[in-house]
Amino acid sequence: MKPLWAEPDDPNPATALGGYISSGAPLVAGFELAAIVLVLTDQHVAHYVPLAGPAIAAMTGSAALMVSSIRYGFWAVSYWTTPAERLMWDPAAVVSLESLMRQRFMLAGRMVNFQKLRARAEHLFEVGLIIFLLAIAMMLIPDHWRASGTGWRWAAVVLAGFAFLVHLAWSVGKWLHERFLAWLGRLESKAKNDAKSRTIRMQFAKHGDNVLVSCLVLIWPPAHETDFDDPEPPGAADIFGIRRS
Repeated sequence: MKPLWAEPDDPNPATALGGYISSGAPLVAGFELAAIVLVLTDQHVAHYVPLAGPAIAAMTGSAALMVSSIRYGFWAVSYWTTPAERLMWDPAAVVSLESLMRQRFMLAGRMVNFQKLRARAEHLFEVGLIIFLLAIAMMLIPDHWRASGTGWRWAAVVLAGFAFLVHLAWSVGKWLHERFLAWLGRLESKAKNDAKSRTIRMQFAKHGDNVLVSCLVLIWPPAHETDFDDPEPPGAADIFGIRRS
């Protein structure tokens, strides 16, 4: 256990996850349901959307992934608690070391469950969103490659394909970045009985992660490490102002 309350890696993970499960996933799933109904009930859809069958199958799979993401996300948020809440539920932890350690262990256990369920909910949402963009691209493909009036549809296909590639690179790159960091953590924690081999693998992992981050920094800013200036110590005027307030 750390000497202080464990701080999450992300600034506000529960609120961010709530955005997935309360707005993003239901909105996408609802749009897909409406599109499926429209395509199935339109008599002329085969002429205007030649890939209607694969598009419907993709949207159905995407909607199922979105619903699963909502379920896992709701379950994850139910495990989220803060140190202030734990102290409010057990006021004795403020003065009792035994109570404090019990609350810290309980918070750590809930945090492990939250992180596992949150990762699953986010992965389901990301895969569902990628399939959703692929379905949009398939619905936009016209019947004939060189038919008149299809120029704008092909432009829309290109834009949907670009969004698909961006989200695919985002999801795969984030997953690889997390794997590189986990690999480095395991290498650093191993005994130094094979120092040479371990050093070579650590250098390879660091170089691979640096290359990955440099490629993804434009679409995934959190991957880039940012240097922050050290806060200056408060002066006498600042302390006096705090006391007066």
